[in-house]
Amino acid sequence: MMMALLNYQADDGMWRQLIYHSEAWKETSSTAMFEYAFIIGVKKGLLPKISYEKASQKAWNTLSGYVNSNGEVSDICADTDQSTVVNFYLTRPKVIGDLHGQAAELWFAYSLMIN
Repeated sequence: MMMALLNYQADDGMWRQLIYHSEAWKETSSTAMFEYAFIIGVKKGLLPKISYEKASQKAWNTLSGYVNSNGEVSDICADTDQSTVVNFYLTRPKVIGDLHGQAAELWFAYSLMIN
């Protein structure tokens, strides 16, 4: 799964709200969650450092720009139900400061600091 995710990472390090849809907007909480998993996987010896370190650095550099002066993360997908209609997901609103996005960014930051 982690290798497949690398294929969908945008050039700036982000993932889209719908990962495999290039027209979907870039979403911060999923990007932070994926990168947290990458970093922990590398540190536990489950993922090769060479493949995932560059992806993580790109994501961190870009995600930092989504934090406003109040420390709130933007471009977080609003909570969602399930649907089989793609447009349902493509039109989900973006929110700022939602806790699931805030937490994911903190997990990612923490994973970069631990040994």
